[in-house]
Amino acid sequence: MKLTSRSEVIMGIVFGMSGIIYLITGKAMLAGIWLFCSAIHFIEAYRLHCKEKEEI
Repeated sequence: MKLTSRSEVIMGIVFGMSGIIYLITGKAMLAGIWLFCSAIHFIEAYRLHCKEKEEI
C-alpha cells in the first residue's frame, strides 16, 4: 500500500486524538508516546506532500 500525504495526515490525527484521550485520563507516559508518533506522521506527511508537488 502506497502512503500519500493525505493518509499520513489522517494517521497523525488518529494518533493525536488517542494521545489527547490518554492525557485527559491522566496517563502522561502513554499520551507522550502517542503524541510523539502523531508528530512523526505529520512531519512525514509534509515531506511526502513536498515530494508529490515536485512530481507534478
